Amino acid sequence: GMAILAAVFVVVTVTAVNDYQKEKQFRALNEAKEDVDVLVVRDGHRVHVSVHDLVVGDVVHLCAGDQVPADGAVFGKSDLAISEKMLTGETVLKHKGAYQFGR
Repeated sequence: GMAILAAVFVVVTVTAVNDYQKEKQFRALNEAKEDVDVLVVRDGHRVHVSVHDLVVGDVVHLCAGDQVPADGAVFGKSDLAISEKMLTGETVLKHKGAYQFGR
């Protein structure tokens, strides 16, 4: 009986340690994936900042394929279309006009 109990304890301990290590690696990878640099105009100068460091008043420059890092107003556009698949599940691109708010 003690051998079975010891074997179960070893298996549970090894599984718990393995799951903890994998979760730790996943969190580190996820943080690195979400830390995206964007080009903004701040104090009249164009600078690259992390999406986590955006503040009210930053003007974000978007290029083709960029992710919209925050809600805001569209000041100038050239045929702006946004995929809202992650939010709504719709695969159709939504065309945005000037001064429309939202991601």
